[in-house]
Amino acid sequence: MSRMPIDSGRYVPVIVNGHRQWARDQVALQAEILSLLERDGSLPKKRIIMALSTAQAAIETALSALLDTGKIERYRAMSVRRRMDEHWCVAGQASATSRANFRAMEILAAFQQAAARRAGSMSA
Repeated sequence: MSRMPIDSGRYVPVIVNGHRQWARDQVALQAEILSLLERDGSLPKKRIIMALSTAQAAIETALSALLDTGKIERYRAMSVRRRMDEHWCVAGQASATSRANFRAMEILAAFQQAAARRAGSMSA
């Protein structure tokens, strides 16, 4: 696997403890993540890290920035190893089955209503 040269535009110099180090440019990294997700569909975070050969902290920062802007979304799905993994995809492309049978807002509202009724009956 070939590495990109430092002067390729993918890296920016940062000063850490008085020493210059090279870190991934977040704007370029976000663009690469978007193009990867558009090309390959939804992916777990580990696959994104491996595909871009980048540190986990840089990927997490870029994913949270993209999530805040609404360009990507995440959902939980069953993996091949039968675990619930968090997948990332371009906004609006989450599979419909990932949202099925999970009505958290309705369940929470029902519990809150039941608690309010119970609290009302106890105070009377």
